[in-house]
Amino acid sequence: MKKVFILFAVSLVALMSLSSTSYAYVLTGYKFSNAAFTYDSSQLLYYGTEFTNAKNAWHNAYSKITWTFNDSVTEVSLYDGNYGNTDYNATTRINPSGTTTINASVSMNYYHMSGYSSTKNQAIITHELGHVLGLNDDNSDVKQIMCQDGYGRTATVPGSEDIKGAKALYP
Repeated sequence: MKKVFILFAVSLVALMSLSSTSYAYVLTGYKFSNAAFTYDSSQLLYYGTEFTNAKNAWHNAYSKITWTFNDSVTEVSLYDGNYGNTDYNATTRINPSGTTTINASVSMNYYHMSGYSSTKNQAIITHELGHVLGLNDDNSDVKQIMCQDGYGRTATVPGSEDIKGAKALYP
C-alpha cells in the first residue's frame, strides 16, 4: 500500500509540473506585429547615447529585435525634456488597436535623470523599451531590467526572464 501511495504522489507531482509552466516575466497584453522597430530619436537632446546603448542591449539579448531610424514613418518616438518633479524618471505610452501596438512614445524626464550616471540612465531607457516590446513591470527580481528602479533594480541590460518574455512575444 505504501508503494502505491508513493507512486501516486510522484505521478501527481510529475503531472502537475507538466501542466503548469511558471514565468517570471509579465506581459502588457499589447505587442507590435513584429520585432523590427522603426524609431525617431531626432527629438532627443540629452540621452541619445544612452538610447543607442539601450536599443543595442535589447538587440544583443535577442537578435530578432531590430531598430531602424526613420524620422518620417516611425513606430517608436523618443523624447527627453524637463517635465518637472513628477513621479517618474521616464514613461512609455502605448497606442494600441486591439492587442496590437500601432505606435509608442518614450519620454525621459531630465528633471530626475540629470542627476544619474549614464549607466543608470541607460538602464532606465532599456526598461522603457521593454514596455515598448510589450513587457510589463515585474518587481519580483531586481536582476531583471523590467524590475522598476524604485524597487532596487540592479540590472542594466535585459536579464534571462526579460529575454524569455521578448521571445514569447516575438518567437
